[in-house]
Amino acid sequence: VSDEGSYDSYPTITPDTDFILFGSQRDGAVTVYAAESSNGQFRNPIPLTVSDTAYSNEPYLLGDGRTLYVSGGRQDDKSNLFRAVGTPPNFGAFEEVSDINTTEAGELAPVVSDDELEIFYASNRQKLDEDLARDIYTASRASTAEPFGASMAMAAISQSDTIDWPLWIS
Repeated sequence: VSDEGSYDSYPTITPDTDFILFGSQRDGAVTVYAAESSNGQFRNPIPLTVSDTAYSNEPYLLGDGRTLYVSGGRQDDKSNLFRAVGTPPNFGAFEEVSDINTTEAGELAPVVSDDELEIFYASNRQKLDEDLARDIYTASRASTAEPFGASMAMAAISQSDTIDWPLWIS
């Protein structure tokens, strides 16, 4: 499924191993793709449409195999977080995680607990003038019927002046 010479990243496989989701720049802008397993190999990746974004990346699939979080944005805009629910590769409409997204900063790389009560992500909220500087933030909520609460920087692990990026929850 890799495309030689292209940026391919953030692979995540559905629990039934029928699909792999990943970010790729094979057709210009970075886009989240889904490829189905066939005879032990993932083949024929198709791009997923994430709302009206020009790019999308960092897919994070929850353990149910149906709930997908990604980051995405427009060419002249900051990245935001999006969520969709469905059966791969047809996740349905992606909706913004509006209680996390901001207009002044970029939010990237969502990592979410399987119960969707806690989220981790990268953002430059405290370093708006430093495009590549990112810290890890977290927010939580008591139930999925509620919005996420206030986001907090994870100071204990975001001590550098460069990129700090969540990848998974153990």
